[in-house]
Amino acid sequence: MSNVKKEIKYSRITVDKVSDHKYRSDRKSAQIRQTVTKITEYKSKGDSLMTSKPRRFEEPKERVTWTDVELDDTVESVQRKLDGFEDATIYQIVSFDIMDCLSEGHIDQIKNPLSDLTLDKMKDKFTLKNKEKEPILKDGKIIYRSLYLKLDGKKDIINLSSTADVEEIEEIVEKATGTETDVA
Repeated sequence: MSNVKKEIKYSRITVDKVSDHKYRSDRKSAQIRQTVTKITEYKSKGDSLMTSKPRRFEEPKERVTWTDVELDDTVESVQRKLDGFEDATIYQIVSFDIMDCLSEGHIDQIKNPLSDLTLDKMKDKFTLKNKEKEPILKDGKIIYRSLYLKLDGKKDIINLSSTADVEEIEEIVEKATGTETDVA
């Protein structure tokens, strides 16, 4: 039996703002935010004269991303819609392959000759960087990370080679991200 218990809690998603979409005229974009709290409890392996309560650590991180909304949506209307999905999460995708982190919309925009969005811009946007804005490497490979809204409570996706330790990668991501923001 493990003496360590881990849990992740997701707060209600809130809407910061609704604005014109950067690439599309048939929709708007809503900036949304969610606090994701990693809770770790450690139980003592031996006897102690201290209290027998487990030590509990909570690490809250804010995730911020954008989602497409209708042209007539407002902060209030988007919030009402989100409130109807109790299990909604802002989940992350972490991968060595940039294609894992791109949405179908990103790919369509990259392929569109009229768009200024390029694969190189997306690589730069989704590269996990340290506080000095330098790319973080694991086994010589760049780590890419993106954030997306999922209404049915999707969990994080860590899609790396079998040589990468998932817990080690999660720790790298946590250290690199204070507020976890997928910049639009």
